[in-house]
Amino acid sequence: METLGTKGIRDLSLSFGYAGRLRYRLPSSLLQCQSLRKASLSACFFPPSPVVNSCFPNLRELTLEFVFLWDHLLQCLLESCKQIEVLQLINCSGLQYVRLNCAKLQKFTIHQQNHVSESVHAKEVVIEDAPELRSLRFGESTVNHTRISVRNVQKLEVLGFFSMNATMRIGKTFAKSYNQREMSVNRSMGLPTVKELAVLVIGPFNCSLLSDVLRCFPCLETLYIKGYIEQDQHIGFWERQAPFVFCENHLKSLTMIEFCGQGAEVEFVKFFVEHGQVLERITLVCEDKLTADSRTTLRRDLCLENRASMHLEVEILNEFDFALDSREWASLFHDSL
Repeated sequence: METLGTKGIRDLSLSFGYAGRLRYRLPSSLLQCQSLRKASLSACFFPPSPVVNSCFPNLRELTLEFVFLWDHLLQCLLESCKQIEVLQLINCSGLQYVRLNCAKLQKFTIHQQNHVSESVHAKEVVIEDAPELRSLRFGESTVNHTRISVRNVQKLEVLGFFSMNATMRIGKTFAKSYNQREMSVNRSMGLPTVKELAVLVIGPFNCSLLSDVLRCFPCLETLYIKGYIEQDQHIGFWERQAPFVFCENHLKSLTMIEFCGQGAEVEFVKFFVEHGQVLERITLVCEDKLTADSRTTLRRDLCLENRASMHLEVEILNEFDFALDSREWASLFHDSL
């Protein structure tokens, strides 16, 4: 291990196991490796902050999993990794107030396992200055427990989980403070660069607010909805709505996770069946195992004969059969399935 830093390696993946084991301390010599471009480190910990000040000078991608961190250490690490483009923090502990200022950062993911103590989560994540940011992924548990603020979203292409009930601020478009009952949506400041969106439905649900949120993404190509959106007062809502701008030329894939196949949920999917002119696939992931008769009834209720896109295919799956095409989304979705 001590000599790895002298061997000219460019891509390094190290895992020392986790369950019941002590985490491994990374040797200082490895941190000075000039050739390293991509590193994935699991179940280990860094030496004190002064040593980290000059580590990984040419690193482009960094994934940390089950790594103990603290705010000052992460700040020193990122100040040293001036070329960093991809940063993933998976099941890491010790962070409280995360501040990111990374001139070249393009992808950021922070994800914590569900059902862990609230104290394990960072209290706040603020992306202050990341002008090249294109992909922003938050795990479900992180969205539920961490205040999130992102200032630069001019180039953002991928966003999720996004939650209307989370304490979250995304550019000048979406804002919700801790004591604010409902998220503020500024439709005049839409996000036309976003092509892929994952929405997490938790707590009280408002169809009108969801409609306002989706209208802020005029060029959306892929949409995930996770959660239960069925409420009796929403019956008939989607039948009265005008099509979203992205339905005409952009949306190709819709995935509904934890789909129950009742009332307003069916109307929501039916809305996209009837208006998605270039829609290619709808995937409905059901919590309960559906019988053949139930699947037939569901397809009938969706009125597929009225579909706007003749290329549309509808797939109905149980949770155990659901596999995401995107490896980057997989851990965020499947950790809670």
